[in-house]
Amino acid sequence: FVRGLRRHIPDAVVFCIGGDSRQMKATLACTNLVGEEGGFIGYGPLSGEFPFQAGLAAKTMECRARGRTRVVFCDSGYKVYDYHVLPRGEVGRMYAGTISNGANPWFLVYRSADKAPGTRMVYRFNRLVREYRETLANGESMAEAAIMDSPLNRQLAGTIHADSGDDVHKRDASASRLSLSRHAEEFKGLYAALSRSGYPFDVADEDAIIEGRLPARIRLLILPGVSAVSNQLAARLRQFVAGGGRILATFDTSLFDENGNRRKNFALAGVFGANAGGDMIGPSGLDYIGVKSRNELTHGLGQDVLPCPEYWYPVERASSARVMLRYHGKMPRRYAALPPISGSPAVILNRFGKGRVIFIPSTIGHLSLRYRFPEIRVLLRNVANLLARPPVEVDGGDEFIETTLRRGANGDTVLHLINWASGERPSSGAIPLGPLNVKVRLPRDAVLPRQVQLAMAERRVRIVARGNTVSFVVPRIEEYEMAVIRQPFRICGSPAH
Repeated sequence: FVRGLRRHIPDAVVFCIGGDSRQMKATLACTNLVGEEGGFIGYGPLSGEFPFQAGLAAKTMECRARGRTRVVFCDSGYKVYDYHVLPRGEVGRMYAGTISNGANPWFLVYRSADKAPGTRMVYRFNRLVREYRETLANGESMAEAAIMDSPLNRQLAGTIHADSGDDVHKRDASASRLSLSRHAEEFKGLYAALSRSGYPFDVADEDAIIEGRLPARIRLLILPGVSAVSNQLAARLRQFVAGGGRILATFDTSLFDENGNRRKNFALAGVFGANAGGDMIGPSGLDYIGVKSRNELTHGLGQDVLPCPEYWYPVERASSARVMLRYHGKMPRRYAALPPISGSPAVILNRFGKGRVIFIPSTIGHLSLRYRFPEIRVLLRNVANLLARPPVEVDGGDEFIETTLRRGANGDTVLHLINWASGERPSSGAIPLGPLNVKVRLPRDAVLPRQVQLAMAERRVRIVARGNTVSFVVPRIEEYEMAVIRQPFRICGSPAH
């Protein structure tokens, strides 16, 4: 089709929508750009929908597009009430999630709603993109962490029949086959927790890791319930950690092969510092994790008794590993006396080669996604910080500021800040926050800036530099702010070219 089309229209632009990494690779020679419908929302009530969809679409495409232009398709109207425009809070975050992750926005707007606040927000962002075109175009992420979205595990999940209510047979099946996939929920739960914690990250998949396309800047890989792992992928992950990389893994990661057959042990048992100790336990809605002492992992927790995830696996700690948190004994019923902390590990820290790994053998991401317990979000933030300190820190945003750090093709360092503080969805607008105290760690060979341009506020703020870290204050943020760091001379003292 494409060959025939271009015989008649040589400069025709051909694009594909969606697809996993292998489909994207297959269309590489015949397409100019790739797209994803990350901004078509409102087919049902927004209150229960995943709010980060536009940013997720942009991150995923950056992983899979193999250098092609990326577009997130957005609609300013509700689906299915198409002629009723989304409020400015929804439109602003949709647009911000797109451009902050390197994608181009495609927006459907309605002339009949030209004066609506949501439509006016589209126009405001369009002006921003026009003014900062050189800064936003052809940039690259500066994140040092990546969360794995596994097409293989999503495919296997589709082959698992819906729960029948027969827990006995489901438990028997779990001994030999993947019968409960939580990868999608684990992925969204960890994605949301880290986004709300201001921890910047990319998205990766199996092919990027196996093919060696994972950027060298990535120090932390997050494996959210990646149940099925091939021997080839497991070997790559071992190599990554042995060379100094870090991994955060949850639930049953690597307990099954690529066909969904259960292994006798985790394929990454040596990396995790943990061996499988039995069949899956759950569902549970009564049990707890206990905090026995304060450390880097428990810093900032307001309680010492944490809700237990719905499902978990008993594991046996290897001699190289350290148990960071343990479960309480099983609750016999509600309102019973809390059993003492048991010997069963809930969080394990291990050293493997030059790297470090934290293994949480439970559906903690799903727990965070479903209940949004503040302590679980803080715990997950602490785990990520312990393994790899992020290049961005924001003080004053509580759990509401999402960050993305990118480098423009023109050399600018760009910090994108999205404010998620608001009432229930659909959000008429963000609750303004500020001042925000921001720290950005620049590459060691970067140049030292004197000022930061706040694009939405249309003002400059002064910076304080210490080594290769710059600090500045964002006085106020509504839905979004873009801090553009331009460096006029090098840290080492040599002039910039």
